[in-house]
Amino acid sequence: MQKKIVIVGGHEQACNILNYINDHKLAEVVLCICRQDDIGVDTIFPSLLKRARESDVSVLQPKQLNRPKILSFIEQLDADLVLSLQNNMIFGRTWIDLFQNKLGIANVHYAPLPKYAGYWPEMWAIWNEEKEFAVTLHYITTEIDTGPIISQRFFKITEYDNRYTLYTKSSNECFLMLTEYLSLLLERKLPAIDQDHKLRSYYPKSLPNDGFMDLNWDEKTQKRFIRAIAFPGFPGPKIKIGDFIYTMIADDLPFFNKIQVKPNE
Repeated sequence: MQKKIVIVGGHEQACNILNYINDHKLAEVVLCICRQDDIGVDTIFPSLLKRARESDVSVLQPKQLNRPKILSFIEQLDADLVLSLQNNMIFGRTWIDLFQNKLGIANVHYAPLPKYAGYWPEMWAIWNEEKEFAVTLHYITTEIDTGPIISQRFFKITEYDNRYTLYTKSSNECFLMLTEYLSLLLERKLPAIDQDHKLRSYYPKSLPNDGFMDLNWDEKTQKRFIRAIAFPGFPGPKIKIGDFIYTMIADDLPFFNKIQVKPNE
């Protein structure tokens, strides 16, 4: 009998893994719980809601995961494994208890945990001048990005990388990691290493220097700030001149476009 999976989250990783599971008939995806910002069509990011409907997979789109009706429904599904993929909702203790004696809840994070827990790690890694980055597969706990680590894939950050290219590298590496481990995750709970929380860094939902570029910075710092902040489709770095605030658009920055098309290394 096929194992049953619940996918929680969205964007590239959830969409790609849903397709991968279905194409390879690895398991039955019995439910997709989609992010609130998923409007059912592809925008900057692909829509899990759209792909789940196309695959005749049941969907929910709750404001939060821990309401009694949601938990009761999850318990009735009797799923074996939960995959949390680019998920921005928090699992409560009841979720963890429901899957404690099953195959667990596995989450992916685009960062080398325990470093860069929290929001927008690829942005902070570039701003902090990191030379290496990673994606992490881990089991969840009740605290954000703190669970024991199943696997990590490391790769270089080059001088040509920006927030978008590092996000893309992370997405590609994460998919490779998941496809390597998915069959194993469906067999049993895997060995996992506790995080060293002395090494932990956490970033809230904020921007370096509140998103404003300081015109007194040297050229190198200004370029690094642009590389860290700008992401096509989103507002870019801001500049204040007198009483006016201007926003840079990534597509209008020759410097950003130049580095964006460099090959990932």
